[in-house]
Amino acid sequence: MPPSSSAPRRPAASRPLSRRSLLAASAAVPAVLAASTVPALADPVVLGGSTSTQDVPLATADQRAVDGAVIRVLPRTPATMVGLTWDASEAGSAQVAARVRGRGEDGRFGAWVDLEIAIDPETGDEAPGTEVAWLGPVTELEIRAEFDGADATAAMTAHVLTTSAGGADGSLRADARSAMTRSGGGTATTLAASSPETPLLMAAPAIVRRATWGADESLCRETTGHDLLRSIVVHHTAGTNMYTRSQSPQILRGILEYHTRTLGWADIGYNVLIDKYGRIFEGRAGGLHRVVEGAHARGYNTSTAGISLLGDFSSAAVPAAAISAIAKVAGWKLGGSFVTSATSSTTVRVTADGVVHPKGTIISLPRIFGHRDVNYTDCPGDRLYAQLDAIRRGAQEAMSSGWMVHRDAYYAAGGAPKLGMVFQIAHWEDGYWVTRLTKGLVLSQGDAAGTGYATPFAREWTPAWGRPTGSAVTQATGRITQAFAAGTASRPSATGAVTFTRT
Repeated sequence: MPPSSSAPRRPAASRPLSRRSLLAASAAVPAVLAASTVPALADPVVLGGSTSTQDVPLATADQRAVDGAVIRVLPRTPATMVGLTWDASEAGSAQVAARVRGRGEDGRFGAWVDLEIAIDPETGDEAPGTEVAWLGPVTELEIRAEFDGADATAAMTAHVLTTSAGGADGSLRADARSAMTRSGGGTATTLAASSPETPLLMAAPAIVRRATWGADESLCRETTGHDLLRSIVVHHTAGTNMYTRSQSPQILRGILEYHTRTLGWADIGYNVLIDKYGRIFEGRAGGLHRVVEGAHARGYNTSTAGISLLGDFSSAAVPAAAISAIAKVAGWKLGGSFVTSATSSTTVRVTADGVVHPKGTIISLPRIFGHRDVNYTDCPGDRLYAQLDAIRRGAQEAMSSGWMVHRDAYYAAGGAPKLGMVFQIAHWEDGYWVTRLTKGLVLSQGDAAGTGYATPFAREWTPAWGRPTGSAVTQATGRITQAFAAGTASRPSATGAVTFTRT
């Protein structure tokens, strides 16, 4: 992977202002207030892990003139996170740049925080809004936003979030039950209980599930799954890095609230999130063992998993614990999909316009790459981007030293030509470790070796059927049939309804 300075970027003439150049002159400057209506405050009392959002049209807010630019001011506004939206028709094709800062409870303003432009997960286009940024507890906000370098704050709505500490945030633990297997090593991680979409996972690192960090499932809609994981995309969420271990769950709950209620998305955009302490959190719902389509990389969501580090790593050093955690998750996801090399490349078809590569083209990308490699963004920040080679090496180490029982069985059974591609990596189903593929299954029990089976019934198979008793699939009397230990499965066509007849 080339160094960050040679990564694909938007040409200077049309690229939005960068993190480093945007508002370079907007540090503390004597303010000139323009008379205006003071906007409503965010909810000052939010308790018990809940999150409140106050929508504030910036056209009604006070403004300060700073070197000819406009800064909107929201005084007496308790908040912890902020995002911006605007009317797409007012922005047109203009490049949008925005940032925010807050006055802490000590009376001093923090550093300016750049707001990343959000990506619409359904269209793959830039959304008329930013991502939400964590500021920590603040009492006043200053916001600057531009369309092609001209003030755009009058067209903006600020979404001021107040998050709160949950009762378990300070003692948060990954819901993991480690059980070393005797055949190849590895750990089994419990993510079942109140998170049924993510079952017991084989060889996964310890992960904090959605129910534990307090995801409000009532906010979410159904997500989309795919049949092949090609790569991992590394991100950072931006926002300040000044958060404590107990505040990480607040940030996740705020992102979920903003992505669903404000941006209207089905769920949180990232598949996995990691804090600076190296803790791994389950992101988008649908099952960590599946290839769930996220909303994180425009034009590249269908065959990738998005892993995002909480914070801004444009100039801040990336903690070693975070690098290790990204590598472990990436290695588990790729290894469970029977990818043998985390340092290799793969081909990807681009599905959106306005990204680094033309829509419809098939390009080669590393198995682990940065958001900036495919979209016009500084994400995941120069310092995190510079660690991608280390992350790839760590992922390869995790894959090489991990649980290979199902991968070995897959290749012994003929690999992709016979069994197809993995769409559910190894997980527990009522007595079996199961890897589901587009044309087959890999099954094992306990510490025994795995066995790969070609079957057109991989999606419908249940443990109650037992193992296939042979590889023969017959087509007689207009039906496709295959024998299993407990009976025979059949269907009229490749997509017809399945009937299982017990013997």
